[in-house]
Amino acid sequence: MLLYHGSLFTKALPSLRRPISSLVQRSLEKELTARRLPLAYDYLSPQASHLLQLSLFEHLPRETGKVAAESEEGLRRLPSVREQRHLPPGHHLVYFPPQVTLSELLRDGTDVLHAPGEPFHRRLWAGGNVVFPRSGSLILNGQRAVCVENISSVNVKGREGEEKIFVTIERRFSTVAEGEDESQLRSRLENNPSVLTETRDLVFLREPDLETRHASSGKTSRLVKSPAEPDISHRLTPNKALLFRFSALTFNAHLIHLDQTYTKNIEGHNDLLVHGPLSLTLMLSVLSSHLAKSGQAIQRFTYRNLAPLLDIMDVFWAAPPVARTLTALTCLESALVYGGLLNGYHIVFLPGQIFKLLPEVWRLATPFLLTKPQLSFLFDLYFMYTYSSGLEKNSPRFLRSGDFLTYVVFVGAVIMLLANFLFGSVIFTSALIMAFIHTWSQDNRGKQVHFYVVQIRAEWLPLALLGVNFVMAGPTAAMIEGTGIIASHLYDFLTRIWPTFGGGRNYITTPAFVHNLFDDSRSSSRGYGAAYRPAQAGQARQAGQAGQSSGASSSYFGSSWSTRGAGRRLGGN
Repeated sequence: MLLYHGSLFTKALPSLRRPISSLVQRSLEKELTARRLPLAYDYLSPQASHLLQLSLFEHLPRETGKVAAESEEGLRRLPSVREQRHLPPGHHLVYFPPQVTLSELLRDGTDVLHAPGEPFHRRLWAGGNVVFPRSGSLILNGQRAVCVENISSVNVKGREGEEKIFVTIERRFSTVAEGEDESQLRSRLENNPSVLTETRDLVFLREPDLETRHASSGKTSRLVKSPAEPDISHRLTPNKALLFRFSALTFNAHLIHLDQTYTKNIEGHNDLLVHGPLSLTLMLSVLSSHLAKSGQAIQRFTYRNLAPLLDIMDVFWAAPPVARTLTALTCLESALVYGGLLNGYHIVFLPGQIFKLLPEVWRLATPFLLTKPQLSFLFDLYFMYTYSSGLEKNSPRFLRSGDFLTYVVFVGAVIMLLANFLFGSVIFTSALIMAFIHTWSQDNRGKQVHFYVVQIRAEWLPLALLGVNFVMAGPTAAMIEGTGIIASHLYDFLTRIWPTFGGGRNYITTPAFVHNLFDDSRSSSRGYGAAYRPAQAGQARQAGQAGQSSGASSSYFGSSWSTRGAGRRLGGN
């Protein structure tokens, strides 16, 4: 059934997780490819290109960010239409905004122009290509221009109930005369090789259900390596200001670039995403500047987006404070020691250097911040951040970051006493990581996790890792790591088991001044936004979840964090 929506058509598709039949697929492809998209007109004033250049200036290589003059006055000066400047590669993306009203925006802020309809409301930019004409490129002289769009193909991919709809859009750009007939204009630009042509691939996804959102929460971002050594490269760090400016310049209200709460709780990403067209503009700007040195220009540019680009610094600061600080300090100390800039003797645990007239008190902390060398450096950092951030954010044991810090101090003290007194160890990082893994495994009892090529229950993960370390590093190293399991179990016994089942008192509480160090509270996701619950509500939730377990599969290389309560006595009222 076709539903009329303003001047556009959208199609009612199967909702929820119902699979799309082949008949519906053919009907969908026929409807989308026949959809007549409105023409997007604009005047090629230098203003939009100039504002984009100002926004990108400090994010591009120095020679790329230059404008007409080296002085600050030249950088800020708006070029005149009399200068007849050519439109820089990629700058066409900030012209010809979508001609839609507010009522024609979907829930995620995207427009309905290319959307297939219910339930595919989530849009991502998958890739595309740009073909630049050999001559007759657009000139920023204030002339009227047009973008003619049409949907060239539609493909449905993915398993039943998890389909993704790929929509390929062809866009052609040209100058036009005032009052030029629309049908003649479309005919003139169709298959015209002498105009700027862009093809973009959009993918539309179903809205995730609540279970999928929880599974995505806190998931470590996927790192994608370059398939080959690049001829040229440039490193930059985007920020919220850049994302906002580009959204404004492109008339783009997509919430994944603007609303952090929506992006985390609904889309399941760690932070705001960088625009696909912004990535394209950055790549074209760097490449065109490089080619200009040898008198060359871009003729055709093809790209594919393999993974979301995040606002990296915001991701770091959005991470749980204790976990990010612990991981950052571990990375810094290990890099200094293995880089030869810091003598390892000055950071190991030596009681004689601590208990003296001028005590070296930093030795109480630095033994927990040195990873093993070589490849283990990366693995230790990964495990430390993954499990510490998972506990700090999602474990029902720690309603606030201060509670997690108290846990770290307690297990660290136990590890220090046991590992040094029993085995003479002077570095405790591996034992601390094992404590994190053991506590996480207790919170996720009953879940299946991937351990190399086999699946095991989460509660067996610490022992499995301990066994591997026993074989590869020897019994002493395994026993030192085992002190982490003892410390984790002792914390669990003193804070949960003894008070709950033995009627004892929990003496390991977080001091008020520690809570004051952190401006945080645990939030729970809902349909949209974040709902903050006080400690009592959080404890009630723990009680309600006691005894639950999940059979869902996850991975110890990066799994979703479940929530389990402390449990209650059986047989009571």
